[in-house]
Amino acid sequence: MQLSGWVTPVPEDDVARLVLDFADTYPCDTLFDVGLSASLVRLDLAEVVLEEAGISSDVEPEDFLEARPDVVSAAETELMAAESRALSRLCGRVQQWAGRHDDVRLLGLDRFGVRFRVQGRSGCYDLRVPFGSPLDGPAGFAAAVDHLLTCGPA
Repeated sequence: MQLSGWVTPVPEDDVARLVLDFADTYPCDTLFDVGLSASLVRLDLAEVVLEEAGISSDVEPEDFLEARPDVVSAAETELMAAESRALSRLCGRVQQWAGRHDDVRLLGLDRFGVRFRVQGRSGCYDLRVPFGSPLDGPAGFAAAVDHLLTCGPA
C-alpha cells in the first residue's frame, strides 16, 4: 500500500490531546518522546494505491479513512497457532497443485481466505484460497478451513 499527501506539524495546542487519542489505539513507548526528541506530524491524505498480487488499484482517500481492520487478520497469530494442523494440510494441497519443485509458504489470513506465497523456478506469486463467503469474525475460521479441506481429497 502506498499513501501520499502532505505532512505538516501538528499545532502545539493539539499535541497532548492527539497523543492521548493515538495511545488509546496504539500505545507505544515512542509517544513519550513527543515534544522532547520527536515531533507529532499529520498526513493530509491525497492518494492511496493498493497493490495485491501485482495489480495496483487506486482507492479513494475517504474510503480508505472509513475502512476498518479485517476482523480475522487481527487474530491471525492466535488462529495460525490454533489451526496449525489444518493450515499445514491446506498448505500441502497448495503444494500439490503448485508442483513439487515450487516452495509454498503460508503468508497470512483474512476474512476472505488463506494467502500463500508460491516460489517457483520462473518467479513467485501470491495465491489466495478463498472461503465460500467472507467471515464475520475469527469464530468461523476453523469451520471455513475445514470446509476448504473437505472440498477434495485430504
